[in-house]
Amino acid sequence: MAPDYTLKRPTEMTNDRSAWVMLLALSTLIGCGRTPVSAPHPAPAPVSEVRPSRPALQWCIAVGGIVDSALAVAQARSVFESQPFPLIPRSVERVVAVVAKDSSSALRLTEGFLVRLVPRNRDVVLGGGGLVWVNGQTACPILLIRYE
Repeated sequence: MAPDYTLKRPTEMTNDRSAWVMLLALSTLIGCGRTPVSAPHPAPAPVSEVRPSRPALQWCIAVGGIVDSALAVAQARSVFESQPFPLIPRSVERVVAVVAKDSSSALRLTEGFLVRLVPRNRDVVLGGGGLVWVNGQTACPILLIRYE
């Protein structure tokens, strides 16, 4: 008996194995025809256009400049520029990291300064000022505590 190639309804094809194979092959061919051809990869960027993934460290002074206690106080005061009354340094503490190879030699690295600023006239003014960290390499100030 010759195979029947007449078009059948889907409900009539449930037992016809060759119809399922044809349907599967046809859907595969249609799906492959829609698959986009991969585009060629773009050429790498020239070295002059390559940028670091992270932004460069912001320096508040010239690179290689010296950060001393006077500069640390000036940088700390710049954080409080909008205050109407003058601030004076209550304390300036140098924070140092000590790297010791053995008991005879040690390397001291200045990490930064903790500057505590208070109002000049503390008897009249309540609050104001605060605690500021000034980085020992970049001289950038960071407000840690604002006195209210």
